[in-house]
Amino acid sequence: QPEFSVTHLDPIDDGVLDQAMELGLTPLAWSPLGGGSLASDEPADLTTTAVRALLDELAKKHDATRAQIALAFVLAHPAKVIPIIGTGKPDRIRDTAKATDISLAKDDCYRLIAAAGRHLP
Repeated sequence: QPEFSVTHLDPIDDGVLDQAMELGLTPLAWSPLGGGSLASDEPADLTTTAVRALLDELAKKHDATRAQIALAFVLAHPAKVIPIIGTGKPDRIRDTAKATDISLAKDDCYRLIAAAGRHLP
């Protein structure tokens, strides 16, 4: 169960998701909304602010919410990651389930990674 979100990309870099794919394992990602910071409007650091802005742009494009796009990013990884949603509120669970209907383009995923401050080759 790696922590994995747009703002926590270590499982991509450290080989956890690659190993899961190699072994045929399905990773369960905790904190896919960055501890709630990606869905929140609370003040944030510059990186989270930049990521939120791009999530908002993509949300408009897909007629979705910022949280749905952040979850769609996690779901887009070829390791077939299952995000663990940290809420017990049925309305939030129903709302986040809509992320499964969103197909992000690879370019959009790369843009999110870059917005999180990661260098892309």
